[in-house]
This record gives sequence, structure tokens and C-alpha cells, in this order.
Amino acid sequence: MMILVKAGSDRYSGIFRLFLPLRLIGISGLFITALIPLASARAEGGGFEAAVVPSVDTFFHERWRFTITESMPRVSRTDRVVRGQTFIPYVLMKGYRRTDDGRIDLSYDIRVVKPDGAALLVRQNVPAVQSRIERDDLVLLSVNNLRLAFQPRDAAGRYAVEITVRDAIGQTVASDRSFIELADEMSG
Repeated sequence: MMILVKAGSDRYSGIFRLFLPLRLIGISGLFITALIPLASARAEGGGFEAAVVPSVDTFFHERWRFTITESMPRVSRTDRVVRGQTFIPYVLMKGYRRTDDGRIDLSYDIRVVKPDGAALLVRQNVPAVQSRIERDDLVLLSVNNLRLAFQPRDAAGRYAVEITVRDAIGQTVASDRSFIELADEMSG
């Protein structure tokens, strides 16, 4: 059983080109814009793209918040964790549509799937970004990213982290999947 770990909510700016089963630790509020294209996104229609990047870097949003866009920090992709170790599946989007007054409306569903194919965690209609922005060529980081940690009873193995992001203005959907291994122990 995964657990959501409670976290604070803030707004931030940034993007990237990038390198889970769980205790739900919390939702971290982030607003990240960037000028760099998504590297691992899988899109469905209309140029709208999304990516999910699991990371143990829980301070990534702080670096984005205090970094100018010309020298944006990178988040390191995590492919392996141990029970109780917090990680965040960061959700990124680009190619969204804006209204004439600059409003965007993005939300996502997230599923963490156990090695046996059963769902460990499902969250639907998580608000990603609902605000006005000045440009439509930016990569956005969701304002709500879950902080997760595997519990002692979660089986070791490879877990899938799947997202489906909806653009309510553009009427498009984009999906992505990443994998993370729950290890019995970390090896050097």
C-alpha cells in the first residue's frame, strides 16, 4: 500500500529534459515554466505532450523557483528506491492551448501499477495548471505533484507510473509511463 506524504504547497517556475509503490506523502504545489522541449514525452494528438519523471530530488521545485530560465536546473530521474524512501513523479506538459485571454486548464490522472499488474495507487483529476500564462511555448510543471513512498508490505519489483494529462481548452490528451524499481536494499 502506497502512502501519500503530506507536503507544503508553493508556486514555482522551470522545465527540462530528463534522466515508484508507495506511501502517499503529499501534494507539492509547483508552477514551472521552461523553454526546453520535453525529451521523453509521448503525445496523443495536436502536439500536446506530457512526461512523468520519478525523482528522489524533493527540492527540485525550490531550485526551479529561484533559477532564471537561461540556466535551468535538471531533475535526475530515479529508477530505484527502497521502502520508506520518498520520491516524486514530476508531471510536465507542453503544447497546450490557451484561451484568448491566456487561460489554460490542465489536469491529470496518475496510476502506480504493481509488478503483478494490479493498481497500487490511483488519483484522478489532479489539477495540474489552471491559470493565465503569457506564452504557449513553455514547458509547464504541474502545480500538484504527489510525494510517494513504498510501505514495508509492498512487494519488491518493477512498478509502472502512468499519467494521462487532459487539456480542457485544447480538448486533447497526452500520456506517459515511467518505471521505478522497489529494491529490498540499495546496492552501491
